[in-house]
Order: sequence, then structure tokens, then C-alpha cells
Amino acid sequence: MLKNVIKNVVAESIRQDSRHLLRQFKKLSSNTYHQLVHSHRLRKAISQCEDCRINFGCGDLVRPGWINIDASGRPGTYYYDLRNEFPISSEQISHINAEHFLEHLEFYHALRFLKECFRVLKPNGTFRIIVPDAEKYMLAYAKDDKSFYEPLVNLGGTPIAMRTKTEIVNTMFRMSGSHLFAWDFETLSLHLNEAGFKNICRSKYRQGENNIDGDDWWRPHESLYVVAEK
Repeated sequence: MLKNVIKNVVAESIRQDSRHLLRQFKKLSSNTYHQLVHSHRLRKAISQCEDCRINFGCGDLVRPGWINIDASGRPGTYYYDLRNEFPISSEQISHINAEHFLEHLEFYHALRFLKECFRVLKPNGTFRIIVPDAEKYMLAYAKDDKSFYEPLVNLGGTPIAMRTKTEIVNTMFRMSGSHLFAWDFETLSLHLNEAGFKNICRSKYRQGENNIDGDDWWRPHESLYVVAEK
């Protein structure tokens, strides 16, 4: 009854903004709690690790033998908000993996993340980074390459299949607000270089050592794989 009254009296835009505000408050509360209560576990784990390999922003890709870090609080992970400086001493990590994470950071935070990765890596340490490849999407759009877009009509789990290339491009670039910057090799290699990395080159799905690539079918189809060294 009350819900129907509110629906009739309060405009949809206000209800939508209220829901967004509530979600943001819950996110802030959860972030604050986890940062205060759980981040010390990460510091302790790294301090006790001799040959540390870190899986940053792992999401569901929790890998054995790695220190898996994510802000979701999933089982098998250490909580940390990677917009902050890392609680890790310099030159302590042998390898870093970050798959489909960088695009979820604002550009400024992404650049700081790359610099922090360089700082904590040991000399000659390696960094494997995987992101949606904006170049693939734009080249396929310009060429009207339907074979690229047809498998992506439900990208991001959309319940209704998208019907145009632009709908799919918008989904990749935005992903309901969770994607904050789109990367291509030119841009990523530029900022890796400016962070201090060397030997920056394209890689491929499941190529090379220390790869723990996700096995969803769409990852090699639309992703950019890059490796770099300190």
C-alpha cells in the first residue's frame, strides 16, 4: 500500500536517485568497515611471502598459489581498495596479474595503480595486464565487421540482445557505469612506459609464464593482452 502511494506521489527520477544514493551509502559503509578491519590480513600475508605473485582485482578469478586481492570480499581473497597506495614495501613482488580490472578505475587512479605496480615489483619483475581492447571494437565498427559483434550481443549479461554495433560499443565502454576508461595498446603502453616499465609488448591468451587467464569464451575475443617488465 505504502509502496504504491510513494510510486504515485514521488517522481521516478527522484526514486531512482534515492536508490543510487542508498547503494552508494552501503558501498561506503562496507568499504570503510573492510578497510579498517581486514586490510591488516593483506599486510601480514605479504610480509610472510617469499616469492609473492599478486592477482590484483581478481573478481571471480581466485587462483591458488597467488595472493588474490579484490574489493568484493569473495572467499579466498584479501580485501583492499586499489584506488589507494598499496600496503606493500617497494621491490617485494615477483609478478603481478591484473585481468579486466584497470578499466574499472578512473583514469587518474589507473595511472597511480600502474606506478604502484612498478614500485612494488622486484627488478626484472613482470606485469601481465588484460583489458577490453577499445581498438578491436573501433576497428570492427569502422569495417562493419559483423563477425566481431555478433557473439557480443549479450555482452555484460544483458537480458535482451543488443541489435546494433553502437549498442554493443556503449555497453563495453560503460558497462552500467562500472567501466570508467577504455584502453588500447597505444595508450596502455604509453602510460606503462611513463610509470617506468620496459619491454612492453602485446601478448596472447594463455601465452607465456605466470598466466592465469580467465577461460570465458569472450576474453580472447575482445581483450587486449599486454606484458611488461620492471
